[in-house]
Parts: sequence; C-alpha cells; structure tokens
Amino acid sequence: METIFVQIAAYRDPELEATCFDLIVKAKHPDRINIGIVWQGIEPNDDRMIYFGKMFPQITVEHHDAATSQGVCWARARAQRLYKGEDYTLQIDSHMRFEEGWDEILINMLSECDSDKPLLTTYPPDYKPPNELIKTRLPKMRPKEFSPQGILLLTSNSIPIEEAPDYPIKGTVCAAGFIFGKAEYIQEVPYDPNIYFFGEEISLTVRLWTNGWDFYHPNKLVIYHLWSRDGRQTHSQDHKTTWWDVDKASKQRVRSMLGVDAEEVDIQHYGLGTVRSIEEYQKFSGIDFKNKEINTAAKGVFTNYYKNNAWGNSESRSGSGSTLEQTKNIRAEIKKLISKYNIKSVTDFPCGDLNWVQLLFGDIPQYTGCDIVQECIRNNSSRFPEHKFKCLDLSTDEIPQSDLLIVRDVIGHQPLETGMKMLENIKRSKCKYLLTTTWARKTPTGFDVPFEPCCSDIDAEPLTNKDVPFGGWYPVNLMASPFSLPLAKEFLQELPAGKTLGFWEISTLESKL
Repeated sequence: METIFVQIAAYRDPELEATCFDLIVKAKHPDRINIGIVWQGIEPNDDRMIYFGKMFPQITVEHHDAATSQGVCWARARAQRLYKGEDYTLQIDSHMRFEEGWDEILINMLSECDSDKPLLTTYPPDYKPPNELIKTRLPKMRPKEFSPQGILLLTSNSIPIEEAPDYPIKGTVCAAGFIFGKAEYIQEVPYDPNIYFFGEEISLTVRLWTNGWDFYHPNKLVIYHLWSRDGRQTHSQDHKTTWWDVDKASKQRVRSMLGVDAEEVDIQHYGLGTVRSIEEYQKFSGIDFKNKEINTAAKGVFTNYYKNNAWGNSESRSGSGSTLEQTKNIRAEIKKLISKYNIKSVTDFPCGDLNWVQLLFGDIPQYTGCDIVQECIRNNSSRFPEHKFKCLDLSTDEIPQSDLLIVRDVIGHQPLETGMKMLENIKRSKCKYLLTTTWARKTPTGFDVPFEPCCSDIDAEPLTNKDVPFGGWYPVNLMASPFSLPLAKEFLQELPAGKTLGFWEISTLESKL
C-alpha cells in the first residue's frame, strides 16, 4: 500500500479545516493519507484545531502561538519533521481544494514523468470558497523577473484545459505551495528554516535541481489554491517590527547561495547539491543569477542585437525601421489616430531605444514602454523617468492595460509559433485598440490583403507567412493563415510600399485557442 505524507504550514488560516476535510474526503484511499500540520494561531483557534486534529486519526497538529512563529519556511521545516516513513509526500498551503481521487491521480501522473527523480509542481488554478473550482485553464510556471534586491520572482502562464498535453510538462522551477514526489526528496533536501519568504521558491528550486530532482507541471487539474488574501492574516502583518530585519537577512542568504553577490553566508547543510552544478542549472533554465537576467532564446537574440547594434544602423540600435525618416509618415498618422479615438494611454511593445517614439510623448498623456531586452529597459528608465518601462515577453507576460497597444516590427521577426502566441496574448489583454505591423495592398478604394509583389493579377495568391528563426524577417500578413485576422479598421501607410500599421479594436478579434 502506497502512503502519502501531506505537510502543511498554516498561519491563522480560516481555510485550514476545509482544506483538510476536502483533502481527506476526496482521496481515493484516505486511510493511506497522513497529514502533518504546523499550526500558528491565537486563541480561540488553538482550541478549535486541537479538537479538529482529534476528529481524524491521520492528522498530527503541532501547535505554536502566532507570536512565536518565525515565518513560512520555519514552519515548513518543522512540518517535515512530522514525516513517519510514508512513500510519497505532498507539500501544500493551508488554503487548497482537490479533485476526486487526487491521490491516485498524482501517483499515476508522477509515473508518467521521464525522470528517475521527478517532482510534480505548479501554481495551482484558483478556487472560490467554499468549493467553486476554476477549471478553465492549465497553469505552467516560469521565471518572471528579478526584484530590486536581486531575488528571482516566479510566475505562471496557462493554456486552455482542452489543449492539455498527454503527459506532464517539463519545467525549470518549482512552487512551494504544491510539490508532490517520492518522500526521499525531503530527506535529501530538507527545508531551510532560515529563509523568510521571498527567495523561498528559487532557492528550493536550485537546491532540488542540483541534487538531481526534475520538475514537471501537471497535465491535469488536480489541486486548487485560494489566491485571494481577503480574510487571511499574514505573518508580516502580525510582526511589523521584526519581519523586516529577518527578511533582509533571508534575502542575503539566498543571494549568497545562488552567487548573486560575493558576500558569504553560513548556509550550513542547506546548500546546493553535487549531482548537477548551478552553472548547469543556469544553462538549462536560461537564468543568469549574477547579471540578474532571464535569457530565453528570443531574449538572447534581441539582447545581442541591442548590445552590439547588430542591425547596423548608426541612428538607432532598434534598426533602420526606427529612423526618423522611416517613421516620418506614421508619426503624423499616429498623432491623428490618438486624437480621433481619444487615446489617453499607450503601451508600446517593443519600445526599443525610443528613437522615434519619444517624439510622440507630448501627445500621449500616459506611456508604458515594454521590451524583452533588460538593458534597453534600464537605459530608457534612466533617460525618461517620467514614463513607465517594463521588461516583458510579449508572447507570455501580461500586457499593461492601455487605450492603444502599439506592436510595431515584432511578429515578422519571430517563428510562426511565437507570433501566434504573441497575437493570442494580445487578444487576452485589457487594451482597447491594437496598432501593429502588417503588409497590405493599397487600392483606389482603400486597402486589402497583400499579394506577392511580383504578381499584379487580381487572382494571385495572397502573401503567405513564413517560419523564420528569432531575429529573422518576413513581410508578415496578419490577415492570412495562421493569424487570419479580419481586415483592419484602418491602415497607416509606411515605406516600402505594402508595409502598414493595421488598426484593430481588440475586443472584436476572436481567439483561436
């Protein structure tokens, strides 16, 4: 009989009892489940938890006064001490819900992972109390950005549940609020009680990976998480006079472990493993801890273009398409568009070096520039502190809300799959209008879809889209397959003939996912 140890750190959480009840009643084999809880509370909650623990023989509750709590990692480390030799372990937060038969699903799913040491982990989808489960999308995890203190923050993106793959998805990072695997992992990589909160997940990720453990995101919905903090007190709120110093020391511990800076910290037996090196992890994940950068294939290519002026233009590092001469007409037309549609805010993706866009700042009350190149964002933020700038990936990151989203000279430099992801991400955004590069043929009555330049016959085939590597180029036709947008509301003419900025109302664009 395969047994599961469920470890829960709970801080004054009113959802804990419902979490434990749902976990037990939804299990296929509740008699094989043992739950270890480190409860940090205040009266009368302590009394209630003692009673609740006695209701279910498989629950062990370790009680602590909330005033003596040292934070979530301290509590998770103590929860691991309640392990009694079970085959598997599941680490979760104290506000979760479960699918029927979750225990059997997780064990079977783990066996489908192509690794000798797999761990299932993700940021689970949301639920609404008491038991409304949000089942529309399947989440995956990825690195997000480095905080000002040099701590890597993680995030998730998702796909429609109907697009779920047949097998678990290989990942590069893990989530502290949901980890399932063979119980050996908590013995090989015991929780570091000296980390406060920020840095918990990335330090655990690297420690596990360098010890040979691999991460997989579930391909089925199994567990749900309450993301709202309404009605739930946090440790930092209760320890306002002490948590700052503890957090500061904790972040220094993480930075030292991961080589972000040179200051040495005694990390005792909570250091990295020896099966694989941190250098190997950085190559595998694309994370550069020292330089505080996340290097995807796209980011690597376009960072090189920016740093080394690989486009070869003397006026703009963003290339010849960003010169003042090239953008003369569209600058005038964009000003008219801003006035015509009463546009008060603009998100510009990618903003590049702002060579031409800065001339529009006087016409844009609120401007947010986004780019995948970190150095570009740093330079722009320094030059124009009155505006907002963010390092984001158009294919995966949430797009800042605005009246107008400008996406110029982007999709035609991407592989088709990435271009599709960008366009679908745009459709999901909360922006009102889209202005983006597409090729279109000018006619006496307006514009229509572009045709091959060599052809003048009206029956000629429309200009087709091509698959290119990152940084390549083709004359993108957003009104042809696989993008298949309707004819744009307006077109702003560029040079050469055929190149335009198409203008769409985003709410009218139907998602293909």
